[in-house]
Amino acid sequence: ITVTGPSSGSSYDSGDSLTVTWTSEQLSSSYVRIYVCTSTSSSTTCSSNSACTTWDSSEYDDGSYTSTVSSYYFTGGTNYLCVVDYYDSTTFDYGDAISVNGITVTGPSSGSSYNISDSLTVTWTSGGLSSSYVRIYVCTSTSSSTTCSSNSACTTWNSSEYDDG
Repeated sequence: ITVTGPSSGSSYDSGDSLTVTWTSEQLSSSYVRIYVCTSTSSSTTCSSNSACTTWDSSEYDDGSYTSTVSSYYFTGGTNYLCVVDYYDSTTFDYGDAISVNGITVTGPSSGSSYNISDSLTVTWTSGGLSSSYVRIYVCTSTSSSTTCSSNSACTTWNSSEYDDG
């Protein structure tokens, strides 16, 4: 398997259509699995790489798969697409690095609880931002259709943090 697209440096926004393309020869079946990864390793298969999430678990091996860029699968910043033989996970290829514009909070994890005096570190990945700074909010509830700055349940925690993740 050789991933042929998208090309290195391609940039996408959430909601964009993205097509991954590949070539393959003599696979063990007529199907492949497709993963989205935040890092790669030539010695680690896509299916065993903890930095990978299954994007399509059973795609016909026709050399192309198109879907929508979603924050469920993609993180803000650098992502890699990986195509793997459905039955033989040792036959795989990671594609070139692509960028997904936006911010993905990576820590603390969902469901974490803290006391008032506890220290808290917020981490994130980002890509395609118009500034080198981000604003951090603390919210008591969220809405996918409301930005943090316009959500009455949010308060500014840090109004100008350098974007170093």
